[in-house]
Amino acid sequence: MKAGEPLDDPEEANLGRVMKAHPHYYHYWDRAASYGGRLVSDHGTNPFLHLQMEVALENQLTSGEVPEVREALDALVARGVDEHQARHMVLEAFVQEFWVVLKKKRPFGRESYWRKLRELARRP
Repeated sequence: MKAGEPLDDPEEANLGRVMKAHPHYYHYWDRAASYGGRLVSDHGTNPFLHLQMEVALENQLTSGEVPEVREALDALVARGVDEHQARHMVLEAFVQEFWVVLKKKRPFGRESYWRKLRELARRP
């Protein structure tokens, strides 16, 4: 994906939206091929992993397959949380479940994820 190219694929369009919210990562994206397999860090955060996690969230939002994601995000924003920060809060619930998949080699806990999202939406 290069600047100015049309984004016909929905996932590429989601990546484009996420990238637009992260201009501080543009230089990493432009040089992605030069990193090979080396770990890349921006103040302790892997920018590629960060963007991909946000794209996963964006995919959930645009597909509507997990309505709890939209409900939690909308509830947080309605309470005055900045939308980008709210997305990170929702992502934290996703990452907690994803970590179990990686660490304990168990299937993704959809019910647990949905429960965390509902709790996040109700949190004062």
